[in-house]
Amino acid sequence: MAEQFDPYRKWLGIPSQVQPPNHYQLLGIPALENDPDVIENAANRQMAHVRTFQTGKHSKVSQQILNELSAAKRCLLISEKKADYDAKLKDQLTPASTSAPVGQAALPPSPAVQQSPPPPSEPTSDSVQVRSRRSSAARRHRRKQRKSSAIPMLLGIIALAVLAGVAILVAHHQKTKTTQQNKSAQEQTTQLVSPRTTIETSMVPTA
Repeated sequence: MAEQFDPYRKWLGIPSQVQPPNHYQLLGIPALENDPDVIENAANRQMAHVRTFQTGKHSKVSQQILNELSAAKRCLLISEKKADYDAKLKDQLTPASTSAPVGQAALPPSPAVQQSPPPPSEPTSDSVQVRSRRSSAARRHRRKQRKSSAIPMLLGIIALAVLAGVAILVAHHQKTKTTQQNKSAQEQTTQLVSPRTTIETSMVPTA
């Protein structure tokens, strides 16, 4: 048996459970929408879509849907008609309150079941390996930091030792030079005094 054609569901996406649709469902807008621009644009959009089926095998059905869309548009764009329609629609949308049978007291809601917290999960071997790798990496990082901080200190000590050695060499060289200069001066003084003594000796008369 062939399925009966449902234009509301096929063309407008309205499920069969909510048929016949109200004006707002026909236009595809929220119930009790108050913005006239939203209502008019939605009606024009739906009517333009349904007109595309006027030349097909469901042309009579499309004309019927167009008439319903036009009536919904006029009703929702006129304030007085919209107010009456919304009042009736609110009564339909308000669910009937269900009361408990006579003689049966309403039962209070059952308290929520308190669930005990799950036991702490034991660390898996993967997590232990991850922590050990992290701790090993942290130790290597600290060792690298200590080594990197000790290098400048070692370089400073070497530089001070080199400077001290250079200072000692300079002082020793200066002392040697001064000693040589003093020795040379003494030799020159001795050479000057010796000829004078010889001359004075030769000038003394012999007895």
